[in-house]
Amino acid sequence: MITGPGGRFDFPPLSPGYYRVFVADSLLAAFGILGALPKSLLLSHENRSVDLELASRTRLLRRACGDQKHAAGDAAILGRVLSEDGSSATGVHVDATWIVSGAASSGARATRREDTDDEGRFVICGVPRHTSVVVTAATRREAAEQRVDKIIDEAIGVTLQLRRRP
Repeated sequence: MITGPGGRFDFPPLSPGYYRVFVADSLLAAFGILGALPKSLLLSHENRSVDLELASRTRLLRRACGDQKHAAGDAAILGRVLSEDGSSATGVHVDATWIVSGAASSGARATRREDTDDEGRFVICGVPRHTSVVVTAATRREAAEQRVDKIIDEAIGVTLQLRRRP
């Protein structure tokens, strides 16, 4: 279910009873970053509403970035790497590379590297906004690359599908 204006939403008619409700930022949740614990509630004929609170995307990203350098205004690349057969690619090096601002003529580049977790997910933080980034993943036998033009938002999601190297 997706919220409407003001964050409001309506469930379809439900019978009175106990329910577990979960709220999440859809982009972040797709990459395993959860913002709130499920909430148990009792719906009755008299009590048909609930208030749920979700931490801001900025706070959730800060938590997901952990020890990675991530200044205010930077972006994060959230992603998943899949093997050629579609399964999660674990322990794969993922690099995000971009040209350093003001250094276009010299060609100076910056690179951040993270490894995928046991579900093939990764988070690379500290990427400057309004910068084009090349995201690569590679093993000895497989590789994938995706170009992301001009990251505008504070987070962007990518999925890399590894293919056999020629």
